[in-house]
Amino acid sequence: MAGFIPSPTVLLGRLLDGRRDRRCSLVRREAGDRDDLVDAVESAIEDHVESGMSIGIASTSIGAMAMDKLYRLIGTGKLVDVTLALPSKRMSNRAAELELPQIGPESFADLDLSIMHAAEFDDELNFVAQSTGASILRPRLVATRSKSLIIVANETAERARIGSKICVELSDMGAKHTLRRLMQLPALRSLSPVVSFRTKDSVPIRTLDGNRIAEFTMSPNKPMHSPFIVAEQISSVDGVMAHDLFTAKAHKGIIGANDVILERYPTVYMHKVEEAKLSNDQILERLANRGDWKLVESTVLENDYYMQTRQSASHFVQRLMRMATIMDVAVDVELVDKKTTLRVRSEGLRSRELNFVDEIQRLATEVLASAQDDMTIAYSNIFRRDPNPES
Repeated sequence: MAGFIPSPTVLLGRLLDGRRDRRCSLVRREAGDRDDLVDAVESAIEDHVESGMSIGIASTSIGAMAMDKLYRLIGTGKLVDVTLALPSKRMSNRAAELELPQIGPESFADLDLSIMHAAEFDDELNFVAQSTGASILRPRLVATRSKSLIIVANETAERARIGSKICVELSDMGAKHTLRRLMQLPALRSLSPVVSFRTKDSVPIRTLDGNRIAEFTMSPNKPMHSPFIVAEQISSVDGVMAHDLFTAKAHKGIIGANDVILERYPTVYMHKVEEAKLSNDQILERLANRGDWKLVESTVLENDYYMQTRQSASHFVQRLMRMATIMDVAVDVELVDKKTTLRVRSEGLRSRELNFVDEIQRLATEVLASAQDDMTIAYSNIFRRDPNPES
């Protein structure tokens, strides 16, 4: 299975043999019967929270354990001047009881670090958040308005394909109409979801902001092949306030696995649009604090598409550019003759590079009545984490 995490015994054996796993590193901790998730949360706080930081605890499911750990560290003097951004009233009340400083929702911006509980994650740290509270929007704001996002989970949350269940917060105004629009999306329809509004005592829940939450439970026989496109299509529907599917957002995963903590990272990094003018050495310097990286390729992706009409060409370009924006890909589209041949050239693929190539193909098949595809698959400035940094 892609992204499979070896057992702790296997990992320990590899380390003792002087070898290192490509995606995981082993962090020493005391053995015990404590819950893996508690250990992951406490490890994230111990290793990454520093005095003076603003910290987002983005999931209600880990709120109590995270705040209890912070309270102990502050009480012993190991941390000072830490402020919290919290997405729920219950968490806010708990922080007040512990006399932990906090900021209100209007200040959920430029946080130093956010920690979020992942219900499912894949090998590139795309993930579905654990959504058990009465809001999807506020946890998402806490998670994404920070300089760094760490996800925590236990090892059973690892998936080759994520997305068995997705929750979407909808404006209460026209919620049923918005739900019908969502059910018409090709990306969701292909997953054959069972849909319901989240309820409590048979009454639909209203979020802190007066919205409703729709839950999409996908068919187990219909895996999600492109979380990027599912997320993009859901976000494009008017009336959608937020969803709990995160793509290319997490910087690190801290995973509790029996007697060890596994640290997980996306293993591929492509330079973003705003970094396109940087030299390779400058990009590597920026990556230095995330581990050991090396440049493995420096080529481009280039495709030619023939459109029968200018209308189909315009439609293709509009959807392509929107998809590229969502996936953080820099794309140039050029009309290479007087008819309707478009040349799509990309420099700056990020994270799951093959997904973008695949989605261009799907988009072309869907939009075009006839296409002549002269695609050459190649990439631009790919950096991979070095599996043997000490060699």
